[in-house]
Amino acid sequence: MKAAGYRTALVGFQYQLSPRFNQQQGFDFYQNNISGGGGKIVSTFLDWVEEAPGKPFFAYLHFLDIH
Repeated sequence: MKAAGYRTALVGFQYQLSPRFNQQQGFDFYQNNISGGGGKIVSTFLDWVEEAPGKPFFAYLHFLDIH
């Protein structure tokens, strides 16, 4: 995705997304420890998007709220 000009982000809260498992590879922005529920995850993600509005991106957001 980076080679095609996309910014990349992973935002969420989940032990399996920890750097211990190398899940951060390929992401420009990586936050796997966002506590406070889905609202905080969305807020963190939107702040990241606003850093370069209009630029294409790929994002993986992981929510535990629905579990």
